[in-house]
Amino acid sequence: QCNQCASVCPHAVIRPFLINDEEMAKAPRGVKDHALEAKGTKGEKLSFKIQVSPLDCTGCELCVHECPTKEKSLVMVPLQEEMDFGEQE
Repeated sequence: QCNQCASVCPHAVIRPFLINDEEMAKAPRGVKDHALEAKGTKGEKLSFKIQVSPLDCTGCELCVHECPTKEKSLVMVPLQEEMDFGEQE
């Protein structure tokens, strides 16, 4: 939840969100299924979700290279594969 990928993206394709319980109750299944417990919220119960807009992505991979985790939290996949996944959600 470092948000470095969102910071480095030149087209704002990657957006981090903090979601409270009321918003989560109204959220679509895809958000509920993939949200994590937010860290560093000073006792407030929030969920964390990264949202990517695949149609706006240029494929520059700056986000992938910026990711500090050993097992990358972000992996590039072909656009059609991502679109097919979105339709299943």
